[in-house]
Amino acid sequence: MHHHALIIAFAATLCTGANAQDAGADLQTADETTKSIAATDIAETPRSLEDLKADFAACLARECAPADDIEASLAYAEDLFVTGDIRAARAILAKTIERNETAAAENPEPMSGLYRASARLAEQLGDLDAARQDLTRMRDVLRDHDAANIEGRLTTEIELADGMRKVADWMAAEDGYRHALQLALENQHTRMQALATMRLADTLMHAPVDLSIVDADPYKARRARIAEAREILGSLLASPPLNADHLVTKARLMAICVDREAVILTSAAAEAALDDVVAEMAALPPSPTPTLVHQPGIVTGVEPNFTQGVGRPDDKIGGEEDWVDVRYRIDMDGRVTDVETLQSSGAADWPGRVLTAIRGRRYVPPIEPDQFSPGNVRLERITRVFDIEPVPRHGTNVRVRSGRASVRSVDLTPKNEDADDKQSLVVAQSSQ
Repeated sequence: MHHHALIIAFAATLCTGANAQDAGADLQTADETTKSIAATDIAETPRSLEDLKADFAACLARECAPADDIEASLAYAEDLFVTGDIRAARAILAKTIERNETAAAENPEPMSGLYRASARLAEQLGDLDAARQDLTRMRDVLRDHDAANIEGRLTTEIELADGMRKVADWMAAEDGYRHALQLALENQHTRMQALATMRLADTLMHAPVDLSIVDADPYKARRARIAEAREILGSLLASPPLNADHLVTKARLMAICVDREAVILTSAAAEAALDDVVAEMAALPPSPTPTLVHQPGIVTGVEPNFTQGVGRPDDKIGGEEDWVDVRYRIDMDGRVTDVETLQSSGAADWPGRVLTAIRGRRYVPPIEPDQFSPGNVRLERITRVFDIEPVPRHGTNVRVRSGRASVRSVDLTPKNEDADDKQSLVVAQSSQ
């Protein structure tokens, strides 16, 4: 494998803040996060949508317990999502939340997972305000009713901050990462401390300086933020978490970028430092999940129209999104091969635009030694959507579609190689 070129590309992504508004795309280390809070395992023999619908109906008919209700609802909604009926899936979860929210104290983990799934569906539909509300409830349920579940609480804190960053609410994102970092420090949870530190450092590096709250020179404020990023990364690397070699290596790469930005290192010295880290990373065992080191931007094919409320000709909140499910294989060189469309909906141009970008991705290292191993086959849904935003009209705010297209991605890779369908919507996917 050409580790050197791949890691340099990864470092370039760190240093430039590529895709900085999508926290999940900056530093792909889902292998170092909590995998599941309320996930139900996918059965080895996948069940049909009709079977799941029947289970759901039977559960409602017998007024089953909240935990069972949530499990049946999530299973049914997930299959509806995979088949493309996103609005029906979201409606199912909204009703499930309404039925069970009073039982949150007795069922904090299932309710937290339910809110997470609802937030993901809202994101897919461009309703970011609803997604933020659901993510906040996801966090609050564990904070208020399962305070001892530190790992779960930390995961939801980071996911909530990620949600704030996705909509460029940088201050809320920064506050969220700081809170997660403090909680991790108080509870000596070193791995989640590392994740929160890296998220915070990246935000300090790439968030624009808010001129409305800067009293002095904005360049001085920018330098202060870079200095803080350097300090917190230095503290992390001085006492790195155990059994997290890939995560620590990525933190070291980020620290080099920060030093270069702070002019602590010259460009030549930074390149030499990167070479040293590359040599170490090349010797590490394969990561349990693929690390995306380069991704060409997906061309949306839509010219931004900054006049609010004109994202769709009919300007309807219920307008359809464009999405495509793509399956691909990661070879031993980190390149993407065997790219194919499984299903799609919406505009005819979207699948081709997505496939072009997917073919240009690079990963390192492969997650299994054989490129034909099932673990190297990935399944992903990529959606083009015009987000809903409030626009002042006649003395009130009207919810309309934005004139700017956004791109969303959901990992549908089966958790079980025998499974024929999707990853759970409730699995914690905050990735740094």
